[in-house]
Amino acid sequence: MAGGDTIMDFFMQELGVPGAQLLLAAEQTLYMVFLSLFIGTVLGLIIAVTLVVTKIVLFIPLQIQLLILYAPYHLSF
Repeated sequence: MAGGDTIMDFFMQELGVPGAQLLLAAEQTLYMVFLSLFIGTVLGLIIAVTLVVTKIVLFIPLQIQLLILYAPYHLSF
């Protein structure tokens, strides 16, 4: 880039894309990024709250968990 040239002039010369079109594309990209961020956050919060509210408190001691997990391997026929 020569002295005095802006980034928009560089893109217009190198890519052949008008500056207005680049600005519109950047605006649309940011719009879609933040829209998907908002939708993902809302859905994530709904799922998280649902999981916390409907959580079943099931406490199984470690020895019983290990017995359930490894019992099939210790059975001999």
